Formats: sequence, structure tokens, C-alpha cells
Amino acid sequence: MADNLELCVQNNNVLSRWLKAVARSDDTRISYLRTLLFWKRTLGDFDKVMNVSQERVLEICDWWRKDLAERTIRHRWMVLRSFVGWCASVGLRPEPPRWKRYAIRSMRVDEKRVVRGGKAGLRTALTLKEARKVLKWARRQDPEKEVVILLEMVAGLRGIEVYRAKWDDVDLSKGTMSVEGKGGQIRKVRLEPIVVRALERLDLKAGDLVSVCRRSILRWGKEAWEVAGREGEGSGHGLRRTAATLLREHGADLEQVQEFLGHSDVKTTLRCYVARKSKLTATTRIGGRK
Repeated sequence: MADNLELCVQNNNVLSRWLKAVARSDDTRISYLRTLLFWKRTLGDFDKVMNVSQERVLEICDWWRKDLAERTIRHRWMVLRSFVGWCASVGLRPEPPRWKRYAIRSMRVDEKRVVRGGKAGLRTALTLKEARKVLKWARRQDPEKEVVILLEMVAGLRGIEVYRAKWDDVDLSKGTMSVEGKGGQIRKVRLEPIVVRALERLDLKAGDLVSVCRRSILRWGKEAWEVAGREGEGSGHGLRRTAATLLREHGADLEQVQEFLGHSDVKTTLRCYVARKSKLTATTRIGGRK
């Protein structure tokens, strides 16, 4: 599939120049290209995509809302707007359209959008009580399993970030960890005491942080939701959302949560994570008050 996408880019100079201007990583490049090719299939050809009117775009988005999650529609809107705006800036279109602002709204943590009998656009996080229940379960598991769960649920790492983590990235004496996020961006994460203690219990402290495969990390994330009594409602990424949500609930401001999650744009944080209420101290409190 990736080879076919690259062939499409090579055969289209406009696509190649646009992606070079806007894509910061290979993952972004593939995502943007797939979305723009979807617009091409919807509208007919690239000339129609380049000169599409806002009225036509809004009509298509309204039709999509019957079956698609808001986040999916928003991404397609953003990619199209980027392409059309770039075309105008380089003179391939007379002028950019006066795009109607696509409103950014904060989604409630436990909001669900059910489509076609399934769940799309699911934004869900464990409560503090549920998170502590998962913590008790994780302590009885294999040390690597406990570390994976805590890195996602307390330190807010993505599953892929846990999988790629090395021991050289961890400083147990300072309780910090360097994490390579999307686009190769490095952020430093503060590890709460319960995470540090779990890491200290691991036998091998060299090379990869954990030796398990990505499939196991995904499976353990889903298993944690089963333990919390919410089978099928979340995954490892929902544990990451739990960490961010509990930080917000216990006093962290939005900019701190944005840095904690490694989001380049605060709008991403707003779309996916929002606190149920605010308290005083910036901690998840999963391991207790201290």
C-alpha cells in the first residue's frame, strides 16, 4: 500500500511539493496522502479538489456525519484545507476560499458516538477508583506487565512509545524518562514514585525497557479495562487518556497536560482530553496522595 502511495506522489508534482511543504514525518505524509486521495475519489480528480468550494465541502461533511466520528471528519477537513490553502499560496488557485471556521469543541471524557452498531470517536477514561483497581491487579502480574500498564496509565505514554523505550532513556535517581514521540520529537516525562518502584523491580536494566511484542502491549491495555469492569470500552490509549484526565482533575493546567502528552498543538489536547472537574494538586493520585 505504501509503495502505491509513493508511486502516486512521484507521478504528481503538485502532491510531491505539497507533502514536502507540510509533512513533518513519514506517518504524517502517509496519513495526509491517503486522506487527499480519498477527497480525489469523492470529488473526481485533483483539479476539482484544488478548486472545490466551501459549500460543496460542508455538504459532504454533513452527509458524513451520519456514519463517521467527528474526529475523522475534522481530519479530512484539515487536510483538504491545508492542500487548497497551499495551492493558493503557490499560485495554483486564484485565491484561497474563505473557509468557515470548523469549531473546536472539547469532548467529555466519557462521551461516546455510536455508529453502524459500533463505537466511533470514543473518548473514555477510567475514574480514579477504577484506576486504583487496575493498579492493584497490575501489582500481582509479571513485572514487565505492571511496568507497561503504569507507563500508559500513570506516565501517559503511547503503546508504541513503551515498545520503543530503552533503559538509557530512564533516570531512576531523578525519576524522569526521555520519550520519543510522534515525528521524532523528544519530551521528558516525570515518573511518579509508583512507576519508579515498578521499574526498579525489573531484573534486566539494559537494552530495551520491556522485551514483549507490540501485540502483548495492546492486549494488556484491553485487559486492564476488563479488570476495571468496562470490557470493550477502551484500550492502552484509553489508559494514556486516563493519566491526562486525572492530571487535569487534580490541578494541572491545559499547557502542562499538552506538554505531558507531547501534543504539538493544544487543540489536539482539547479535542481528546478534558477534565471532569478540577482539584488542587497536579498528580494522577493513582498511587496515593504523595
